[in-house]
Amino acid sequence: MALLMIYTLLCGIWDLKTRHIHAGMSFLFAGAGLLLSIVMRRDPAEIGQALLPGLIFLVLSKASGGSVGLGDAVYLLVCAAYTDVERLLWMIVFSLLLSAAGALCIIVRGNFRCNQIKKRTLPYLTFMIPALFGSFLIYRAV
Repeated sequence: MALLMIYTLLCGIWDLKTRHIHAGMSFLFAGAGLLLSIVMRRDPAEIGQALLPGLIFLVLSKASGGSVGLGDAVYLLVCAAYTDVERLLWMIVFSLLLSAAGALCIIVRGNFRCNQIKKRTLPYLTFMIPALFGSFLIYRAV
């Protein structure tokens, strides 16, 4: 899980700065995660199930013309090598709640004019950092 935390932190910071994630870093962490899964003898069906949220985000990214970021889908696909589908779903729920709260803060603060709010985007992957830690708390408590 330490590798997943490091990957999440790096991707969140990179996404916040550049609005993209580094492809080479994703391949590196995906390979490390798959190697770790083989060493830990994870069930391939479990990994396949964990790939589903990332694949759904990938389809949404293509269908929305990029409104849902491709980097978010890649991030979730890499996470599938490290964790199960239940934790990924908790992460998605937490990150959606946090990004909604962030968007609400931007609107309430009123620092942006109406025409700029419509064009404003939030780096969703940045909200995955606290969501990952939140999923650890909830997942262990359940």
